[in-house]
Amino acid sequence: MMLSALFFAVATLSFDKFGYVSSSQLMFHLLVPKNQINADSFIHELKLFLLLAFCSAIVAVMLFFLLFRSLKRWKISFFHNTVLALYCAAGLSLTISLFYFNDYLPLKSLLYFLDWKSDMIDKNFHDLPVEKVSFKEKRNCILLIAESLESTFAVPEAAGKNFIPRLDDLQKNNIFFDRRVQCNGTGWTIASLINIFYGIPQLPLYNGNEENGNNRRSFRLPSIYNYFLAAGYQCGYMQGGDIAFSGKNQLFINLPEVKVTGYTQLSQDPAYRAASKHFEWGVDDQILFANLQRECTRLANDERPFFLAVLTLDTHFPNGFLRDASKVGENEYFAEVLRLTDNRICDFVNWVKKQKFAENTTVIIVGDHLAMDNDMIKKLNAFNGSDQIAGKRKTYNCFINPARMPVKSDDRIFTAFDLMPTILHAAGAEWGSDRLHCGVSLFGNTPTLMEKYGIGYYEKESLKKSDKYISILTTNSGRR
Repeated sequence: MMLSALFFAVATLSFDKFGYVSSSQLMFHLLVPKNQINADSFIHELKLFLLLAFCSAIVAVMLFFLLFRSLKRWKISFFHNTVLALYCAAGLSLTISLFYFNDYLPLKSLLYFLDWKSDMIDKNFHDLPVEKVSFKEKRNCILLIAESLESTFAVPEAAGKNFIPRLDDLQKNNIFFDRRVQCNGTGWTIASLINIFYGIPQLPLYNGNEENGNNRRSFRLPSIYNYFLAAGYQCGYMQGGDIAFSGKNQLFINLPEVKVTGYTQLSQDPAYRAASKHFEWGVDDQILFANLQRECTRLANDERPFFLAVLTLDTHFPNGFLRDASKVGENEYFAEVLRLTDNRICDFVNWVKKQKFAENTTVIIVGDHLAMDNDMIKKLNAFNGSDQIAGKRKTYNCFINPARMPVKSDDRIFTAFDLMPTILHAAGAEWGSDRLHCGVSLFGNTPTLMEKYGIGYYEKESLKKSDKYISILTTNSGRR
């Protein structure tokens, strides 16, 4: 019965805090180093939930005991009556908890341990050597990856009102693609970065290919940075958090030419040191955007074009970060975080438009994944309905001053790993195709994996082993 209680507790608390959790996300967080997980609140609630479940189990056993004692034709001893009550209560609670658990966290993850294979990735993986990509027009490209930013925040029917009016207007006045879905291997930050930089989903490795249980890996395929570097671009990456968190440093381990700026560097900013309150996840976005402007100016003073990716932080769950929350009520806290994020991103875009390099610069804004946990997200989940994979909630995207126009931007069903070729096309890259790795550029008319197979088929097949996927990923030790 405690196992049943554990199923109930983990499913309820996980969904409440993280929303829909794919098998890959579940496996990743089971394997990630435990010193990278701030789980105090989760563990506290889990203990309370287990205590409540234990008390409920005792009541259930007593009810079964009284039921069997009332069946007078059952002439069994007190001991056997008690054992039978325990078995029945345990069996009933385990059955109910498994059905409940499967609704929130997929038991299909057990397929990882079976020798089932899929050729979906093998058939649809498009290799592309870096020398095959050309940039007729070498544009600067600034990629803002906004933590947990949803276009759903602008939908009054979902959120209560439009909480990101400036970003909403920015999207409507530029290019955006409407139907990004969150599927297996795409639903959390490090997965999203792998999707965007490598054009592949973040799926667990098989056959013991995990290194020390850390679920970290190096890659046997070019990243988006390799294509820009081969074309003579200056390249950089910025984030306010520790670059080693969740293994983000592994994304750049084979890219020494990329200037990586994280907490270690940004925390030296005098403005950060003078701040009276610090974000526990790292340097806040006010400091990040100030440094981003300085870095763009520095890069633009060089004759070479630049590609710079930036990950924001202030909207990180559960409620984000405010330096001064004294004038904001508890119910308005996250709304104020969104307001500041809305202003900071749009102010930065307006700043870029005033710079000398603006005409030759593409700015791309994408959310990394759907937001996870707070009272507003509970409203969005209710708006979304029961279909957590292909529901109404959408992660934000906006392409400003791209090098080309899409064939169509509405009614495209895509996911995060389609952003890699889409970003390259937006920056002016050409390679005679829309396909790249597992992704498909949304500026063309080639069907994405979501459009070709449907989300349900992708979800099923992505749980199975792929020889191609295993071959392109290696562990830190360099095993082949």
